[in-house]
Amino acid sequence: MSAKQAESAPLDLVVLSGWGSESSIFDAFLSGWSSRFRITKIDYQSVPLPIGNECIEDLKSHLICALLEQVPRKSILLGWSLGGLVASWIANRLDAKAFIALAWNPCFVQKAGWHHAMSPEVFDDFASAFNANVRQMQMRFIALQSQGSAHASMERKALLANRKDYSDVLVLDQALQFLRLLGCDARMELAQLSCPSLLLFGENDELVPREVISDIKNLNPLASVRCIPDAAHLPFISQAEEVNRCLHAFLAQQNILIEEDV
Repeated sequence: MSAKQAESAPLDLVVLSGWGSESSIFDAFLSGWSSRFRITKIDYQSVPLPIGNECIEDLKSHLICALLEQVPRKSILLGWSLGGLVASWIANRLDAKAFIALAWNPCFVQKAGWHHAMSPEVFDDFASAFNANVRQMQMRFIALQSQGSAHASMERKALLANRKDYSDVLVLDQALQFLRLLGCDARMELAQLSCPSLLLFGENDELVPREVISDIKNLNPLASVRCIPDAAHLPFISQAEEVNRCLHAFLAQQNILIEEDV
């Protein structure tokens, strides 16, 4: 089966990676998409954030302002993990054609009425430990992301090859500021999304429990939601073909792509 654009103008596909990973982790997954889309990988984790005691809402606003100057309007937004959170903040502002999130939680940290997430204590402990021992915690985070996957070794290899380099103290300080953004609450953005939305989850994800799916459906009943069997936090690595099928079917359903049998 092949696909062609339903519109004559090239479609913009904007990709936002997860915390701690370079956008190059998507290269293999996107290799078959370049003929159909104009792909932009946004390295949003390189946007300089204020260092200090700024509240996370100020950090969020700072990042949004920077991204509104970089991301094309009416694009398809594809975000993984923290990248999905960031994409949800700008989707309506940029009149996105579609919003696609992989292994994403609108609230990664538990809040009142939102229990299928990390506890604040676990989140704070991770941030403190990461600051104290970067190398050890990077390896632990890589293991956690791949835990539960039927293809864990493949995922660990991809994460190792595309992990951020935090040897520079200034880069580490920035990373910790971006980590704080995981504490943001995007439930309102999810509920108010005005574009077609596809949300994909891993059945065995240790960071985004599949139980959150019912909560997400309650917030946005119009979103298309799919849980990938045997996947963990990187379904686009471990089950790339299945995720590709899901994305193509969704875009065809929305008349963004027209699927044709060869």
